[in-house]
Amino acid sequence: MIVEVSSDRTEAIDCREKLPVYRGIPRLGVHLIVARQLREVTVHHCTTAAPVRRTDAQRQDSVQLDCLDAFAVTLNAIYQDGLAG
Repeated sequence: MIVEVSSDRTEAIDCREKLPVYRGIPRLGVHLIVARQLREVTVHHCTTAAPVRRTDAQRQDSVQLDCLDAFAVTLNAIYQDGLAG
């Protein structure tokens, strides 16, 4: 799993340029992009055999991390002691 914290300036690079490179990493299950300014997380479920599946979560949602035996983490936990709201 790769976790990145993005800003408005780096978001396009994280999604457009880095994702194809990361997809070539054997056994990479998840590329998680955590927005710095918003309460928003994008999960790219990566496998070499299938297209990347994207899941977006906002506010009070949770995200499923398939690479951790389908472990679900809430955005509240991700943003604990971070953004208010």
